[in-house]
Amino acid sequence: MKYIIAAAANTGPDKDQNQDSILLKRIENPSAEMVFGVLCDGMGGLSEGELASSTLVEAALQWIESREDILCADVADGSWLRDEWTKLLCVHNQYLLQYGRERGIRLGTTVVLMLIAYGQYYVMNVGDSRAYEICGSIRRLTRDHSLVERQVELGILDRREARTDSRRNILTQCIGACDQIYPDYAQGKVRPGAAYLLCSDGFYHKVEEEELYRMTRRELADEGRLNEHLWSVIQTSFRREVVLRRKEGDRVMEGKHPELDTYEIKEDDQLGSGGFSTVYRAWHKRLKKDVVIKRIFREMNGEVDVRADADNLKNLHHTYLPQVYDYIEADGESIIVMDYIPGKTLEKCMEDGMRMKQKDIIQWGIQ
Repeated sequence: MKYIIAAAANTGPDKDQNQDSILLKRIENPSAEMVFGVLCDGMGGLSEGELASSTLVEAALQWIESREDILCADVADGSWLRDEWTKLLCVHNQYLLQYGRERGIRLGTTVVLMLIAYGQYYVMNVGDSRAYEICGSIRRLTRDHSLVERQVELGILDRREARTDSRRNILTQCIGACDQIYPDYAQGKVRPGAAYLLCSDGFYHKVEEEELYRMTRRELADEGRLNEHLWSVIQTSFRREVVLRRKEGDRVMEGKHPELDTYEIKEDDQLGSGGFSTVYRAWHKRLKKDVVIKRIFREMNGEVDVRADADNLKNLHHTYLPQVYDYIEADGESIIVMDYIPGKTLEKCMEDGMRMKQKDIIQWGIQ
């Protein structure tokens, strides 16, 4: 089985140094081709976060280079691989703990490792960096070690609430910050035509799973095109952070277009995402009222005449239609501002098993 591979990273708009570290290695032998990938997201300050992630990636590289002959024999029995990876992560966890204690600092890193070999995938993670399988749909292969994920498992939060919860960056374990770690491990059969993706939270917090599937589902026949496409997906995430960024402290929405300063987005105010846009609740400073900001996915701009639609809606005035206040183009993205109508979404009401009255359906239609 032949594989095409690509890796890319972006520092982000507010950082001088990238704390993510990546390893992507192709292993070839006469009987099979294998791919080994590692992604780490460091934390603990710029220099310490980069050290935590880069040293773990270096340890993983040393491990794979010392085990290539064994791997080429066969790894169908995942128990050996699970033990090897668990030992690798536990040893590095103690190394980072000792490093931090000697210097009076705290540092750590998430990690997700994946090996694809002999028609099987093998994956292990600690923290909230993820592995996905994309083939006909998108499926997460890992479980986040985070407070929010735990609350979802306990039924305290649903997935929709978890996506925008302000505590989603609080981890229950990571390498270098816990006395003991408990990695998760999974393995399965590689599906024909499938793509496997490793990513950190800085990426998937900006690009939701359904959107990621739409952006990556098409087949890419060579590594050059795959690299270009991967960069375009990352740039979409990067631009989204620049245009609709929450500023810590006063939490005012910032952007390159001066008209964006009219609106303030508070924490946890993403209302949803799907179709061709992400929707936020915001405060209109001049009108002194809540409004909805609808940010059109950049890749849809060529397929939908957003300005024409916005202009048409501006001229419509009806009891059952939200008023459109503004249309903004910022950094190549399209943003529509309209009335905010409080209440539950139709999807939420269906999930709750609510019986629907005609007046309620009209109200949901307005939303």
